[in-house]
Amino acid sequence: MQETSGSTRADLVGGTLDLCPLNIQIPEVITLNAALSLKAKVQIEASDFDGVIIQSLDYQNQYEFSQQEFTKQKLYFENHFGKMTFVAQTLEHLGLVSKVKITLSSGAPTGSGLGGSSAMAVTLYKAIKEYKGEDFDRLQAKDEIQQIEAGILRAGVAGYQDYYPALFGGVLALHPAIGREKIEQLSCPELNHYLESNISLIYSGVTRDSGINNWEVYKKFYDGDKKVISGLSQIAQASRKAYNSIKKQKYDELIDHMILEGEYRSQLFPAILGEKIEAFKSDLVKKELIKGVKVCGAGGGGCFLALHPGKSRDHLKVEVENAQMRLLDFKIAEVIH
Repeated sequence: MQETSGSTRADLVGGTLDLCPLNIQIPEVITLNAALSLKAKVQIEASDFDGVIIQSLDYQNQYEFSQQEFTKQKLYFENHFGKMTFVAQTLEHLGLVSKVKITLSSGAPTGSGLGGSSAMAVTLYKAIKEYKGEDFDRLQAKDEIQQIEAGILRAGVAGYQDYYPALFGGVLALHPAIGREKIEQLSCPELNHYLESNISLIYSGVTRDSGINNWEVYKKFYDGDKKVISGLSQIAQASRKAYNSIKKQKYDELIDHMILEGEYRSQLFPAILGEKIEAFKSDLVKKELIKGVKVCGAGGGGCFLALHPGKSRDHLKVEVENAQMRLLDFKIAEVIH
């Protein structure tokens, strides 16, 4: 039996800027995110079934696919595998389509915006390699899974930031470069403690569609939409300032730049917060319980970060429960060497 886990992520600043080649056509681009202790988990064990049994703890369902079902037609041109398409394509790509049972848990609520599907996929990739006794190259895993996911989303290229936290852990700065982006590990005890103490991760209970907002902005950028071009440049500038704040260990400034980046982003994505999160934010800012919020992922629901420098997350519990949301406990995940 092979058991493997990989972190989901909270995107701090610079999401959407991780789309190629947009990332090298806008000055000052950088993406920051943090690997969370909320982890995708994969368990692979031998089975007598002539195919693959997939036990999804997230969907509370079991799927069985015979080896003969893993054809190019069914995998790529039909919706034969349904919710398990990403898993099935990964299994076929790595040549494991028989005599196994795979148990999956994403570590994050469905549609949360924490990159759960991407974390799951690279974790599955690693688990398969380990199960088969083959060498595992985490950068190769990222490249191959990113291509598979882009095909499934059918919304242009897939951003690269979601894969790295599961592969590297810690707090990451992703710098664009021709060929492959560069990875800088920023994790340290002081930064980790600050993030854990001054940021709360909240699940709104509203699911959202991954990638839709990014795709619309991506298209408008290449159509020459001046508002989008200007907005993405502002996001890039705020992200660079957030990065510099971390490097200078001025963490309260980091919060300010995260809030500002979120304001620029809301100008590009009109419904990025959604009515429920917007009402929660307005109420708590008025009560001076938080300084602002930063939505996770493409927005429109899912999870968001409540930013409250100088205050513990405990003071938010009642407010979160009254809003029929859920506070998710987390730590910054350990660095993977």
